[in-house]
Amino acid sequence: MLDGILLRSNFALQVASMALAFGGTTLAMSLLKGPRPQSLAGLATLLGIFSLGGLGFGLAMSLVFRFLLLPYRVWRFHRQNPILFGEVELVLGDDGVEFTDSRSAARYSWTDVKGYKESGKGFLLRLSKSFAFFLPKQNQSPAAIDEFRDICGRNARRLR
Repeated sequence: MLDGILLRSNFALQVASMALAFGGTTLAMSLLKGPRPQSLAGLATLLGIFSLGGLGFGLAMSLVFRFLLLPYRVWRFHRQNPILFGEVELVLGDDGVEFTDSRSAARYSWTDVKGYKESGKGFLLRLSKSFAFFLPKQNQSPAAIDEFRDICGRNARRLR
């Protein structure tokens, strides 16, 4: 999810900056080292050719980043921090929420929960402005999802 947000906002900027850098550098080097165009039309043609080359280079490098480097970095982050990603057991009750994994346990009363939000993919239990738990709906029965929604609705405020 995070990589999708980052890529949507920066993809066009990445491609444009690589095209400008590659095309401009190549054009400058060719004008310094190679034959100089005799007319303005020749210069415009060279600029167009090198800009298309730069655009292709920028697009290729952006795709390499998106499909090779970013997944590798996410995999490494996951591998280096297994405590952040793993099986977590959630127990909901009228007195609070309890999260338990293989190394730790945390219990929060409903007064600690600032609110909850539901999306198509899961629930978000917000404990503060900067900290929340995401609880996915996948592999959950409709009855369990309805029960979770009812308990949250009784004990926490629904966020927009």
